[in-house]
Amino acid sequence: MYSFRDRSKKAQKYRVRQMSANIAISGRDMRDEDILHLETWIDEGVSQDEVARRLIVRHIGGDTTAEKVENLRRYYKIKRSSGYPEQLADALNRIEGIEGDETLSLIADLLRKSILTPDEANAFTLMHVREKSR
Repeated sequence: MYSFRDRSKKAQKYRVRQMSANIAISGRDMRDEDILHLETWIDEGVSQDEVARRLIVRHIGGDTTAEKVENLRRYYKIKRSSGYPEQLADALNRIEGIEGDETLSLIADLLRKSILTPDEANAFTLMHVREKSR
């Protein structure tokens, strides 16, 4: 058993396993892939805040990408951008024949606020485009 003051990677992994056992005892299930991600992030030395952010982004609720992005915006209390830069970007996109929407704008806002990484923003954008093209 490890003390909570023990910040070693071995102690952190032990606490992750204990947490997953406690969750299982309470009748809920923790995904094995989440445990593997947590252990990998411990090995990488990822901060607790970053781990929490990654788990929130990964498991935010919503049936569609648009709902997930909106729920992230609400969770992090991000205000929608509607200033001159956004209006100019929308106008330039329309000239080029690119039609953006609210979800793509929100993805950009979340990326600007460092809530999404570029890879996560790219994944959300691709999922949204695929959903719209069905």
